[in-house]
Amino acid sequence: MKKKKYRQLNQFERDRLEAMLLSKHKQCDIAKVLGRSPSTISREIERNKLEKDGKIKSKGEYKASCAGRKARFKKKYSKYRGKKINENNELRECIIEMLKNGYNPDEISGRMKIDGKKFYASKTAIYGWLYSVYGQRYCKYLKSR
Repeated sequence: MKKKKYRQLNQFERDRLEAMLLSKHKQCDIAKVLGRSPSTISREIERNKLEKDGKIKSKGEYKASCAGRKARFKKKYSKYRGKKINENNELRECIIEMLKNGYNPDEISGRMKIDGKKFYASKTAIYGWLYSVYGQRYCKYLKSR
């Protein structure tokens, strides 16, 4: 059995969706025309409803241009390397301090578990953060550089 790969709606499909909603077509009919699952259409509409003043509400109309802009923004900022470490100041400071004391990411990760810290980062997450733009300046503290 071949697994289907998920694809987001493109701007052309969003424009057609908006036009068909304005002309009062049913969601299942729109799904057939676009060649998508009815649940995909339903989620897209629900995720991107707008009120007249531009605020997101449960009752409102679908705007393709806003939906496309929102999707691009979410995709751009969805994940970046080292997000967990970069957003938790206490975790980041602990990692930096341990790097300065000569620990490597494997030891730092293990030490966090042993010490029972209220935060934790795996060695993979630490290495990812170190090799990202956010943690690159601390690579000098690695023994291997």
